This record gives sequence, C-alpha cells and structure tokens, in this order.
Amino acid sequence: MSFCFLYNPSSNRNRSYNKFLLLKELTKSWPDVDYITTESRNHLKSAARKAAKHFDTVVACGGDGTVRDVAVALMDSDATLGVIPLGSGNDFSKGLGLNSGLKNAVEVLKRGKTGTVSIGRCNDFYFINTLGFGFDGQTNRYATESSLRIGSIRYALAALKANFLRTPFKVVVTFDGTLVKENDWIMITAANGRVEGGNFIIAPDATPFDAVLRLVMIRPISKWLLPFLLPFFLIGRHQWLPYYECKEVQKVSLDFNRPVFIHTDGEQINSSDTHFEIELYPEALHVICR
Repeated sequence: MSFCFLYNPSSNRNRSYNKFLLLKELTKSWPDVDYITTESRNHLKSAARKAAKHFDTVVACGGDGTVRDVAVALMDSDATLGVIPLGSGNDFSKGLGLNSGLKNAVEVLKRGKTGTVSIGRCNDFYFINTLGFGFDGQTNRYATESSLRIGSIRYALAALKANFLRTPFKVVVTFDGTLVKENDWIMITAANGRVEGGNFIIAPDATPFDAVLRLVMIRPISKWLLPFLLPFFLIGRHQWLPYYECKEVQKVSLDFNRPVFIHTDGEQINSSDTHFEIELYPEALHVICR
C-alpha cells in the first residue's frame, strides 16, 4: 500500500511541526511513501487530487479543516483517506478512533482497516463533522480570535462570552421535504460526528459511519442559566434538558429571519445568506479507522 502525507503547517496555530517531524521518522521505512508540505488551502486541495491518482492512501495531516478539504478532493477518486490529527480539536478524528496520540494514529494507518463515511454539503460548502449556526458558530468565532493555547479551555471561555452576547433568531425548518415548524432558537447544528470544540458532545449518537445526519436544535435559555448547563454537554447528557431537540435526517432546509454566525468543522463561514440547503452524501469516501 502506498501513502502520500499532506501536511498543513498552520495546523494547531503553527505548533504542529515537531509532530510532523516525528511522523516522518515513524514512517520513513514504509515501502512507498511521500510527504508534501502544503503552502495554502488551494495547494492542499490540488495536491490531494494529484496524489489520489498515484497513491492508494492520501493522508491529511492537520486539523478538521485540513481533513475536510482532503476528503472532499478524494470524493470522486479511488483513493482512501488517512488521517493524522495535528489540529487543536481534531473532532472528526475522534469519530475514527484516533484519540490516543500520534503513534496510535500511525499504527491505525499501518493496519489499514477501512470504513465508509458520509460527507455533508450546505449550499456551496462541505462539512465532515459539524456545521453550526448561531451560538456554536459565535462560540467558534471567539475561540478562533483567542490567543489561548489549550483548545478545550479556549472553546469553553469562548462559549461563555458568546452566551452573554448572543440573541435568539427565528428559523423555518424543513426536514426531508416536510415543513416542520418556525420557532425561536439560539443554536442549530448539523452533526455528522458526536464532538465539537474538542470536548463538547453535541450529538451523543452521531457517527460519520451510519449515513444519518443529526440536526441538533437548542431553544432559548436564560443567559444566567446556560453556564451551569454547559457541563451537561461535556458529559453527553444534555438530551435530558428541555431546551434540547435532535432529529435524524438526510436533507434539511433552513430559512433564518436574519444572518447568523456560522462555522463548518471549526472554520468560520462569512455569509449574509439566510437560506441554507443541507444534504448528507452517504458512503461518500473510504477512510482508514480504528
């Protein structure tokens, strides 16, 4: 089996280089391997498409955004996606069982066990883990702007800031072609994975392997109460809360009454759009997993 490793040097805020050097040391004896350090997002995508023509496995070395861009580039190819998590959250990687460090990820690659995962699309952009509107999009914005090094703490403090600056919005929600309701919400998230923000369990039953998208919706909560409820998201028990609703869907249409904060796989989407069509592409890609 041949491997091409695509390394994004900006992963984890440019603090991943030593791990990449260790990765090269751990894999240098493999029979057919190449390493490419990418210079930009466009370079990453084009390198992934080219590598898919010559290598069995194209390995994304970076965070969730890097993995998503490589995954989308491989969708129409015969190549398998591999993942070396080098980001700050690595939320999608956790769904693959890659949550025990670099050496574990290398061993998983070496064993070569594969599964088939789904990929989500919203309007003209894709997501592999979560797509968030409202509160978690706003939280992600503040976490991105923070200078704190530890991702979980950065995200938790950003959530507290977003909580006191957020405002509810109205959305007309349509599940799989059936109009459901218009209501007030503070957050709507399409989840293909169970974790976002490093440790927040947004959809406990979600997995990229089951070809089902979870639409998580949070009703308005008092700004003084929400900080005491955030621990429920850390232990995956927020479904006990009356503010939480989750639907299993394939297609979703959202019509907001105003523009809101949006993130896809931890990256900000700057958009003034208020209409979004979300669809899950089941069994879109083969990926090496635990």
